[in-house]
Amino acid sequence: KCGLKVFSSDKHETVIYYDRKEKALVFDRSRSGITIEGKDTVTQKRYLDIGEPEKITLDMFLDVCSLEVFVDGGKHVMTGNVYPDIDTDTEVRFFAENGTAVLTELDKYDICA
Repeated sequence: KCGLKVFSSDKHETVIYYDRKEKALVFDRSRSGITIEGKDTVTQKRYLDIGEPEKITLDMFLDVCSLEVFVDGGKHVMTGNVYPDIDTDTEVRFFAENGTAVLTELDKYDICA
């Protein structure tokens, strides 16, 4: 598994990661702050089957309580509401478990009113 944690702190995080075993991109909001419930039986994790790509490109847009992920130029899209603590859940962290991953490019932009 490798990916990034956004809206992150010691207490909360929203995680987007590639699971090589599952061959899927995962949107995990199980520790995102306020628990989200609904009619769906699985509300905390969403899986997107993407096979075994050599490279994955993500364009992510974070707002106060939402996250949109555009995969490989919009070929796939994942979106969800998250309810972090806006005062403390501010970090972005990258990780790789049981292996390595290479981050080749990162651009960050702030939206200013």
